[in-house]
Amino acid sequence: MSAKSVQYGQLPVDFISGLGIQNDPINPNTVLDIFYGRTLDSSFTYQLAMEEPTFRRVDSSIIGIGGLDKGPLLPNKVYGIYIAWNPINRNDIDAFISSSYYHPTVPYGYDAVKLIGYVATDASSNFRQARWNLYGNSAYRNMMYAPQVPVLTNGTANTQTVVNLISYIPNIGAQIVNLELSFTSSTPGNALTIYSDMGDFNLYAQAANIPNTTFTNLVVTKEILIANVVSPVISYSVTNSGTDSASIYCNGYDFFL
Repeated sequence: MSAKSVQYGQLPVDFISGLGIQNDPINPNTVLDIFYGRTLDSSFTYQLAMEEPTFRRVDSSIIGIGGLDKGPLLPNKVYGIYIAWNPINRNDIDAFISSSYYHPTVPYGYDAVKLIGYVATDASSNFRQARWNLYGNSAYRNMMYAPQVPVLTNGTANTQTVVNLISYIPNIGAQIVNLELSFTSSTPGNALTIYSDMGDFNLYAQAANIPNTTFTNLVVTKEILIANVVSPVISYSVTNSGTDSASIYCNGYDFFL
């Protein structure tokens, strides 16, 4: 049997091997491919295993197993990706997505489930393009957008202003988010300030190495801690709204299954 499960015996509870995710090469906007691997279900009762070279597809046009647990698929939203199995009739393992990270509507005929990652939709309800990275046989994973996603463009607020990341990262508690910060200023010493649960971070303008000008465009990559709140947010401000502007891009985030 290519996709099966057995009662839990020896795997540690944080073990997850394989189960990689990718945008389907032919239909990347609407289909995800889930690759072979094994892990425990969310109750730590059953080992869910898909043997090589098995893979499953999640199609956003389907409601139920192999698609969305319940529709419709919404724009600018992060969905959980699950594998599922039924220990009673022992059907093959399959996959689905849900807007819930803790209590999905499990499709009929399936009982044992496991969250294995997340996928975001864009303004057109298409899956955003991304790379899901695995780190050995651990529950630690990383997702990087390809390309990066703009979350603020040419912001000029000179007082602390919220930037909500709820459309780009799952709201699952403390996690590290990888951001690219771009700051443009014509005044050396002015700053872009990022406020987060990790503390404040300042990106200062400095005189550029160009004769007769102080124009500066600084770009840095910064990892930011997002805590468990109603919605995952950071805040920003620039020194002078007349001469300074900031852009922020979400590169990706870390998560633990």
